Amino acid sequence: MPGLPSVESLSKNNFKEELKPDKIKEYIAKILKKMTNEYQRCCIEKEIARCSVDNKIKCLEIPPLDELITMLQKELLEEWALPIRQKNIEICGKKIKLYQEQIPLYESLNDIVRVNVAKFCIEKNERYIAELSRSPGPGEI
Repeated sequence: MPGLPSVESLSKNNFKEELKPDKIKEYIAKILKKMTNEYQRCCIEKEIARCSVDNKIKCLEIPPLDELITMLQKELLEEWALPIRQKNIEICGKKIKLYQEQIPLYESLNDIVRVNVAKFCIEKNERYIAELSRSPGPGEI
């Protein structure tokens, strides 16, 4: 759908933080604000535009902003934000598994630094999973 967050969002956002239950509503509001601004800009342009086929008539009407915001808010949450949050949980789980597989190798090499780094990374990803998996509280979504 045009206007949904792009691949640029992936590089500009830390979804492990932005999509936590206590932050997801604010994050979606920020996206909707950007979309609202763009929609309003397009509406202004449309008001002065004429049909490209018949210059004598104005462009077709576009839906009111409040209707679109209601629809987009639900769609952003259900079709975009929650699936990305789930994917982040899966990625963190895969990272944990990889770190766990490496610890015996590091231990056999007596590389305590890498053992500690791997354990730290496991704990960090477990925290991310716990935070992202937590059931949202009242008003969070």
